[in-house]
Amino acid sequence: MQENKTISNEQPIGSYENGENLFWKVFNNKYLLNLIIKKIQTSEWELYEDYYQIHAENRWKFKDIYSFDWMVLNQQYPLLKNKIQNNDFILFDKKSIDILFKELSIFSGTKKVSTKSTTEDDNNKNNNNNDDDDDDDNDDDDDDNGIDNDNQNGKKRKDEKKELILKEIIILLLEKKRNEFEICDLTKSAVNSNCIEGIKILINEPYCIKVYPSTIELALLKCNGEMVKTLLLNENKNKNIIYKNRIKKKSIKMAFKNITYCTEVVQVLFDNPSLYILPPPLSLQNSTPKETWENTSPTGNNSNNSHHSVNYDEDYDDYEDEEDDEDDPSLPSDYNIVKKYISFKEFKELSNLQTKKKLLELDIVLKGFSLGLEEKFKITDSIDDLLLKLDINLNYCHSYYDGIPKPIKREINEILNNQSTSQMIKLKKIQRLVIIISRDIHFYNEYILKYEESINQFHSDKYYSNDDINEEINNNNNNNNNNNDDNNSDEDNQSKLITFSRYILNEFIQDPKQVLERKMDSIMSNFKEKNIKWHKPLFKLINSDKIIIKDISTFDWIKSIGCDVVDDYFISKHIVFQSLESSIYGFNNFNIFSTRYSGVFSFFNNSYLKAIKECNLNQLIIIDSFNTKPLHPIETVTFKLPSSKDDLIRLIDYFSESNFKAFDKELFVSFFRQVFSSNITTTATETITAIETTATATEIEKEKETPTETETPTTTTTTTTETKKKTNKLKPSDFKIKIPTTIIKRPTDLILDLLFDLNLNLLELVLDYLNQFEFNEEDYERMDSIEKNLYSKELTIFHNDKELLEMDQLYQLIEFIIKKFIIDKNKSIISIESAVAIVNYLYQMLLQRELVTPKEVLKVYQLLQLHSVPIEHSLFTSFYYLQIRSPKFIKYILSRPGIESFFQINFEESYNCSTDYSEGFNNLNQHGFELGEYLNVDTFTFDYVLGTNEKGEYSIPFDQVLYQLVFQLSHSILDNLDIIDDFTSLSLNADLEFCLDIRRVDLFFKQLEFIKKQLELTNIDGYEYQEENPSFPFQEFVYNSPSVNLLESSELFLNREKPPLPSMPQSKSWNSEIPFPQLGYFNAFKFSSSVLDLAMIVLDVDEIQKLIEWDWHKSAFHSTMFSKSIFWSKFDVTEHMLNNFKIPILSLPHLEMTTHYSYLLEFNYFLNNHFDKIKNPNLFKIDLVKFDHSIFPIALTTNLIDYLSRCSTIEYQKFLNIDTREELLNVLIFLIDVNFWKHNSVDDNSYSAEREHLISPIFESKECQEILQRVYNNFKIKSNQILIEETEKQLNNYSNQDDNMFINGFVVGDISICQLILKHYPKLFKITQSAISKAILADKIHIIKFYYLNNNDNLIINLSEDQSLVYHLKYELLKHQDYKFDMDWLNLKNKK
Repeated sequence: MQENKTISNEQPIGSYENGENLFWKVFNNKYLLNLIIKKIQTSEWELYEDYYQIHAENRWKFKDIYSFDWMVLNQQYPLLKNKIQNNDFILFDKKSIDILFKELSIFSGTKKVSTKSTTEDDNNKNNNNNDDDDDDDNDDDDDDNGIDNDNQNGKKRKDEKKELILKEIIILLLEKKRNEFEICDLTKSAVNSNCIEGIKILINEPYCIKVYPSTIELALLKCNGEMVKTLLLNENKNKNIIYKNRIKKKSIKMAFKNITYCTEVVQVLFDNPSLYILPPPLSLQNSTPKETWENTSPTGNNSNNSHHSVNYDEDYDDYEDEEDDEDDPSLPSDYNIVKKYISFKEFKELSNLQTKKKLLELDIVLKGFSLGLEEKFKITDSIDDLLLKLDINLNYCHSYYDGIPKPIKREINEILNNQSTSQMIKLKKIQRLVIIISRDIHFYNEYILKYEESINQFHSDKYYSNDDINEEINNNNNNNNNNNDDNNSDEDNQSKLITFSRYILNEFIQDPKQVLERKMDSIMSNFKEKNIKWHKPLFKLINSDKIIIKDISTFDWIKSIGCDVVDDYFISKHIVFQSLESSIYGFNNFNIFSTRYSGVFSFFNNSYLKAIKECNLNQLIIIDSFNTKPLHPIETVTFKLPSSKDDLIRLIDYFSESNFKAFDKELFVSFFRQVFSSNITTTATETITAIETTATATEIEKEKETPTETETPTTTTTTTTETKKKTNKLKPSDFKIKIPTTIIKRPTDLILDLLFDLNLNLLELVLDYLNQFEFNEEDYERMDSIEKNLYSKELTIFHNDKELLEMDQLYQLIEFIIKKFIIDKNKSIISIESAVAIVNYLYQMLLQRELVTPKEVLKVYQLLQLHSVPIEHSLFTSFYYLQIRSPKFIKYILSRPGIESFFQINFEESYNCSTDYSEGFNNLNQHGFELGEYLNVDTFTFDYVLGTNEKGEYSIPFDQVLYQLVFQLSHSILDNLDIIDDFTSLSLNADLEFCLDIRRVDLFFKQLEFIKKQLELTNIDGYEYQEENPSFPFQEFVYNSPSVNLLESSELFLNREKPPLPSMPQSKSWNSEIPFPQLGYFNAFKFSSSVLDLAMIVLDVDEIQKLIEWDWHKSAFHSTMFSKSIFWSKFDVTEHMLNNFKIPILSLPHLEMTTHYSYLLEFNYFLNNHFDKIKNPNLFKIDLVKFDHSIFPIALTTNLIDYLSRCSTIEYQKFLNIDTREELLNVLIFLIDVNFWKHNSVDDNSYSAEREHLISPIFESKECQEILQRVYNNFKIKSNQILIEETEKQLNNYSNQDDNMFINGFVVGDISICQLILKHYPKLFKITQSAISKAILADKIHIIKFYYLNNNDNLIINLSEDQSLVYHLKYELLKHQDYKFDMDWLNLKNKK
């Protein structure tokens, strides 16, 4: 006390020295320190937004994190690097290594969704000719593009940084943990992820890891061209890239199977002839030479010379290593051909024409049924491309052609060899020729639009257009003509009209010839009768679904036709006018037009939209004066608004004053949606007065210190005006509007439309205009019909986008509605009720808003309460109250058993709380877990869930809310048989899982107490077991439990009582005094495996012991918890179990090595702490037999009764006969020993309860007990003799057994574990032939190389020294598809 007083006097409480002293006092207090650490470890530091983020594995200590894939996926790169550099344990498996290369591939940009590159149709350029009015359409997007670019650049920099870190990690692993890391073929893993950066590290110096043929095949089949080049054109190719002729012969074929990167991989191969070997040309296979361009290719080169660099081989099928690719005589000959050559379907997948040309020249493309796979011609194609496509189509897509006919070839050659003709004319002539041969209508139409002429040979009509192309001047004049119709000659006029008519009729090309001729005659007769002259701009206008009329002459021309066929063509288009003048002219003259054009012309569409954008009110007034709907059709309208706030408000004011004359309801909504979403600029003018002084800085400082009238510096005052622009969005309060009845015929319809779309700005604007509104029954039915979904069948909660529902805006709207429509006493009751319905809907949407906070909800709730607005309470509000309070509540709700079954039974995609699901049942009369049936919404009100006290704390604690939730959704409905089978056990286990997932150990044990009380109820006489709940209660036999396996040295119960044996069912009793009694049983609870896993993660040692004591009499429960502790590497629990319970170690590792757990840590733990328990692994199997025999007599009677209750009638009668009973039991005891301990049971369907009831008393009789004693003694003598023999055999043969611990580690390729085993068990193990075969089969060549090249003195015999083993190794390698090419390492002499 004196010391404390002195400290208090000398130092203030908050001083550094005093604080440090207090720190050390607390730190040295073991109790306080543990309490603080416990609080840190159990407190929730992270607030999770979604319920699925909440789970027990959220928090791990760094030392307990060793999963390689977890660290990579969660980007814990610093932790991973630290563990590698410090040689800490890391758990690798093939999956985790695949994840590493996949992540690196993503960050380096090579692992992305890609499709085959396709050539875009250049004709789109022509389609833009009519869009002159849209030149500035994208102006408003510049700012957004800038933001997107910044975001993309930022992401790119982050990805580059992550890429560098992952590459550094791979290098660190290869340098410091190669034995643990290289447990699979690393190059194949990298190739599988198309990880180019990873493969560069692996195959280059200093690592030079082998690349096997199967890896190259994989690259050809699924990687891009860059990966193929990296592998096959690598400078170290001859050293470690195994690329044999066997693969070269298949490389082209495999590349065509590359769905994503076919074209570029094929191109890489063609660019490097050494990478492939081709089969003989098909023409040689068929003994019919392939015809070519009369020895001249389209480009003028000799096509036969194209093979000079191609790796053809006449002995294609004669390579020594080709045995697995030889033709199979048992298969059809066609199949053997197909597997070598390229099918036309594969060929068609290529997007590069030059690559296709190469394949055709090589003559390795098979013909087949190719209808509909023709190459598409385009007006932008070059001569070479056109001829190549024509050759392909005639060769492969037409049964009556075998390539281009000789006459056509001669014509082609004449065109190409004519030196006096320009390239442009040659192209045009080839295009004409291709059109005539191919009959390609789309290509022909492109031709017509480009040259404005048709091809007479294409048509069968009697007309002849001017299609002379011998003079180049005609073509030039045609492309540069003006719009003066008077300049047209009669001949040219007629020609253009014929061409135009043919263009129109091309749409009907499938019609019979006579029909087309009649239509052509009709058109031309009409032109002649009306003396129609050709309108030159027309060809420039018609190449689009939208025709823009730029001058009135075009309109007059269309109007003058009056021919049905031509009219039908124009009716199929959308015709608009570019200028206001042309629009007015067209509108004024439309009344003399055919009524068939009604709805085709949009007279004022362009002009009106342009006037809106420019805020040209004069033009709007003019257009509106015509009393028409200028914005037509609606689907073509896209509003672009003035960027100035003043202009926009002036525009809105005009529309309001003119009663929105041009708008219907859809356009009205669309316009204002754009108004409220557009960024607008406001101009602010600031006047800045600047004082210029002639004084120096020194003088000014002096003036500040000692101001005098005489020493004032000379000053000049200047005033400047500065204009600043600010960007924001318009608000409903910025303007007023009047809405005409044409738009708001029925106000409530518009209100509900806006409400359901959450168009809050326009809703406020509309409500501001209305004095009142009243919903009728139909409106309320519409509101009730709106789906109110809570969660989907994937158990994803429904939320409103936070950007769609801005909090301040919503609050202001609700406040506005309350003030105008609810608290105004002048409003009718119906109007008030209607407004209340809107407010309630908005309130519900707030509850459903993404990331809404309790404070935001409270703010709106208090506003409603303040004005006595009744709040509609329902399942919807209760659900989202719980979600807003804590996602943990939703996690509990969505973890209910049967919730997935509900969706299957009702065939629903989501849970809609507005729907009645009472009729949904399956064939078992079950309806799954239907939330609305079991959750009492009257409990989970706002006050109960989100209500707060004066301190701002929740009025109802979390635990109390959770208790009600658990009670209603679990405890109160445990016996409900209508949900799903076994609901009781599943629900109780789900409750336990939830408590552990949220790390509430206290609630976990409270739940166990509840379960114990439920179990006690099952022991009461009259309790009826339910078939629908087979797992609750679970009948547990009393044997081999923790209670009978407690070590005498244990101090667990020095000062307390052991848990008593649970009460037995009152209807059953057993005689436990006899030598071989039946096993007693009690009603127990069956923990799910996931509950025990979570318990091992969350609970500490003392809490695990508490759990064991809760199930103190359950069979082998201590062994189960021991196994869980091994799996989760909770070795403090393992130590506790070994120190307090009899737990025989019957295998090492405890689990299979193929299981994803840290068996290396397990080995280290036992080797360092309990070597005495594992010093004789060769006796593990013997120990297991001894353990089984030690508990065998305890369960002998029970197993015999069970067997006799199911056996044949003959065996059953033998038992009942006292003379044959002992003979039968002498046989059965060995049968029971073999079958039951190996978990082989008799058919459950043959069980007879009547037999069991009859024979149970017989077994308890003194006579039968004596027989059992003699039978068991005889069994024990024989089994002991067998055990001695098995022990000797086990000691002699352990090293040769396929399942010994070393061989298990060898087969999975784990060098580290094998080295550790050999270190602690010298001369006990050797590598066997079986182990080598299994390792090769599993592609674990690395471990075989390691032990071949590195001797280990602790092996019985080294691999390289055992000649029979080496011979077997070579034999197995030669059988392997990859390793047979990599056997040079067997000849290395420098073995360590």
